[in-house]
Amino acid sequence: MMKILKNSLVHLVIITSATLAVYGHPTQTNNLAGKYIYKTYREGKGGFHNFLEISNRAGGRVRVSFEGTYFYLAGRDETCHEGSGEG
Repeated sequence: MMKILKNSLVHLVIITSATLAVYGHPTQTNNLAGKYIYKTYREGKGGFHNFLEISNRAGGRVRVSFEGTYFYLAGRDETCHEGSGEG
């Protein structure tokens, strides 16, 4: 039930934003620039340790940099997968 309600609210926001943009009303711009950290890692339990950085560039462009690590147990040993990207 909560998932259906959440999806309905998301659709309502998208439709409202699109309607305002079509009829020439200014839409709100979000400044998402900043550093974000998502950590759920607990030793011996696995989890994530992720970093995301967004910076504004000229011409309305943004630069995004991501580094992520996924920790998990392989048998009794803890191991991880790492990844990164930017652009």
